[in-house]
Amino acid sequence: MVLHESDLSQKAATNSLPLQDAFAVLFFVSVGMLFDPSILVREPLMVAAVLLLIVIGKSLVALGIVLALGYPLSTALTVSASLAQIGEFSFILAGLGITYDLMEKEGLNLVLAGALFSITLNPLTFAAVDRLIRRVQSNPQLKRQFEEARVTHFARLKHDLDSTREQAAKRAAAHKTFTPEELVDRFPLFEGLSPEQREVLVLHFETRTAQPGERIIRAGDKADTVYFVVDGQVEVAVGNRRIKLGAGDFFGEMALISGLPRAADVTALDYSKFAILSRRDFRQFLTRYPAIRDRIAALASKRREMNRHLASENA
Repeated sequence: MVLHESDLSQKAATNSLPLQDAFAVLFFVSVGMLFDPSILVREPLMVAAVLLLIVIGKSLVALGIVLALGYPLSTALTVSASLAQIGEFSFILAGLGITYDLMEKEGLNLVLAGALFSITLNPLTFAAVDRLIRRVQSNPQLKRQFEEARVTHFARLKHDLDSTREQAAKRAAAHKTFTPEELVDRFPLFEGLSPEQREVLVLHFETRTAQPGERIIRAGDKADTVYFVVDGQVEVAVGNRRIKLGAGDFFGEMALISGLPRAADVTALDYSKFAILSRRDFRQFLTRYPAIRDRIAALASKRREMNRHLASENA
């Protein structure tokens, strides 16, 4: 919820996907290590009662609440099916209960058994709910009573969701550097990427602007960013030579590849806008796309040789 309100929410979501997968694996491994299967032999009726409480009791409570709020039956059934299981939060509560002597170890085993079986049965619950919704939709009387007569609240909810999506899209557009299609138009370097790869890459860009005369990079600075020129013009000073770069060019990659301090001064000649990649994102990008890595490495080698030649001439 906190990250969603950030301007970098999409990037944060992309970067956190490996962590999400790791936690999913850890969740099921922890369940398997904590669960004592002998509870199924010792207390089969208690396990069945806990499972019924989760799958039936919890679902009926959710169904009643959603219907009481005035939403259609199909919405209430979908919500109740979604809640017909328990997950890792119940383990936290059970663990706290044991810590404070509010629950015995047997209670934790019952919770674990309920979680395992409710998660296993959840696809069947959704299948049964889908079949029930189809029957309601095919019966004119039930449809009028439980769907059409209650559509006002659902329409209001849909309007709120659409408004939220629209606001999120506006926030994203305000901070987005360009679309994946514009990426190739501006930087032919990326023409070999698939549309999906371009979409992922665009999410990692951040924007930066510079005023005429502003020093963007100083020789000797620590290398932490590579710059792609979106608009404007910059001047790269290497020794006594001046090189001008414009929209579609990029700079700052050599120091990131070599790990050495910046070797040139870069100054904005015009009102300029850049799409930048951090050191971490740039290295991940090169690792993920070998073809682009080879092209950038070749260009960096050419620039390095040119800088060496200029340095020998100045000496």
